[in-house]
Amino acid sequence: MATKAILTTFGRQRFFPFRRDGVAMGYLAGEPDGDPPGIVTVNDAPARREVRVVHRQTGTVVERTLSAADGTYRIDGVYVGEEYDLIVRDWQRVWQDNIVGAVLPIPYR
Repeated sequence: MATKAILTTFGRQRFFPFRRDGVAMGYLAGEPDGDPPGIVTVNDAPARREVRVVHRQTGTVVERTLSAADGTYRIDGVYVGEEYDLIVRDWQRVWQDNIVGAVLPIPYR
């Protein structure tokens, strides 16, 4: 059976007053009951893997983190309205990297 890894997460842009440099701030997250839902999985089971956040326009790695054992993750302090690519990497090299492109952060509530 082939091993597969899937990262699903999406953000929605909404107005919110938390700002840095005059720009609204937010977060990217993978949460099973989030709005919308999305977690890191391997073979359809939640997994702990590296998640990289890359600014889509510049290609700069903004943040790197590990998802929790339940597949959830959260990256705070990203600019709302900017697009980011989320890259999930497996240090065990069981599967290829998975990329979700053009993700918009969720503004702080």
